[in-house]
Amino acid sequence: MRILLSSLFIFISFAFSAQAQNNPPITLNVKNIEIVSNYIPTENNNIDTSMNPSPKDLISQWIQKSFFANQKSSNIAKFNIKNAAITESYIKSESFFGNDIIKYIANFILEFEIIGDDNKLKARAITKSWGTRTISAETTIEERENIVHEMALKLLENLAQQTDKEIKNGFKEYINK
Repeated sequence: MRILLSSLFIFISFAFSAQAQNNPPITLNVKNIEIVSNYIPTENNNIDTSMNPSPKDLISQWIQKSFFANQKSSNIAKFNIKNAAITESYIKSESFFGNDIIKYIANFILEFEIIGDDNKLKARAITKSWGTRTISAETTIEERENIVHEMALKLLENLAQQTDKEIKNGFKEYINK
């Protein structure tokens, strides 16, 4: 299933890129924009690591396409991808006649900071998007892929909308007009 998820997840990147293109890029009054990631998959059941591109890569690509530095300030904008996990768990039914289930949990966290030339934090915002989905273990692989695809796409779109809104509303002094 992990290999099939990788190939289908490519479709998410195209759909997510198209959604991101509907919003014009934001030019920030900063010297440059840094994208870092503190996210390290820690679970054996992480399926995001087998997706190509991974959710972490998609978030990074969205940042690169959506934010630009005007290089007219000594401040630095820093995006830190703190989480981009999607896990899959198989849960056996406790009942003899019950159905086993598969549970997907996705959690995306993005931190945005403005750092001054004195290396001091000037502003910070954290946006989060998460969701869960439980399905019957009898669900076909194709249906599972579609469910994970749909969940990941919604979470990525939600994260992008929250981040855009947070920056436009809370960081006005750092937006080039």
